[in-house]
Amino acid sequence: ETLHLVEQMSGVGHWRLERVSRVLEASDEVYRIYGFSPDGLTMTLDEALAMHAPEDGERMRALIVQGMEDGKPFHAKLKLVRPDGEERSVVTHVGMERDEQGRVLAMLGVLQDVTDQDKMLERARRDEGRYRLLAENVSDVLTRVKMDGSSKYISPAIKHLLGWTLEEMSGQSTDYVHPEDKHLVLKAIGQAVKTGTPTRLEHRALHRDGRTVWVECTFKALKDEHGHVDDVVVVIRDMTRRMEPGAGFNI
Repeated sequence: ETLHLVEQMSGVGHWRLERVSRVLEASDEVYRIYGFSPDGLTMTLDEALAMHAPEDGERMRALIVQGMEDGKPFHAKLKLVRPDGEERSVVTHVGMERDEQGRVLAMLGVLQDVTDQDKMLERARRDEGRYRLLAENVSDVLTRVKMDGSSKYISPAIKHLLGWTLEEMSGQSTDYVHPEDKHLVLKAIGQAVKTGTPTRLEHRALHRDGRTVWVECTFKALKDEHGHVDDVVVVIRDMTRRMEPGAGFNI
């Protein structure tokens, strides 16, 4: 009963394949993943493999044969086509059941539907691609700062603004900040995280050649699906000319 409850909650089913008889035993959750009601239904190995895309079914058959012979565990990601025509992506992890002499008696596997996870990952990859395309084609500098102060991305415009590249920086988000203004930047980041609203700050930055460059930064905290702040997006804009004495009004 506990195993049944765990499978319902996790969406992970389990199956067992006898080596000699080729009898396939599967839990209710496996049948649900395959698109069937488990009531009174039995599925053979051939029937199960036939429900996968042809190349995936043959690949899984070969893995089963090899696993029965060498006894090594394996895992596979497969495309599944349900009776109603819906395609799903599944992952199975397989181990072996052995007798006292170490001979393989049966295969034991778990099966999980990862279709939704794949869709979320693909959406995240598309969003990341759009973000980078935007960041790498604007004059403002864009960077993402983790809560520990590290930054694994800063747009190429940083080289034009301050003469640095991400590879030449240590990975800390305050590398480019003038030492006397670092506390102001950290305070602005903390305020953006605490209030959930963008904050703006004008401060000094250090060019690679040693001169001071005035910049305007906007900080925006990003939250994950649980409402926790994952990182902060920072937009850095050159404002040196506006800070120069005698700079005129401009729109």
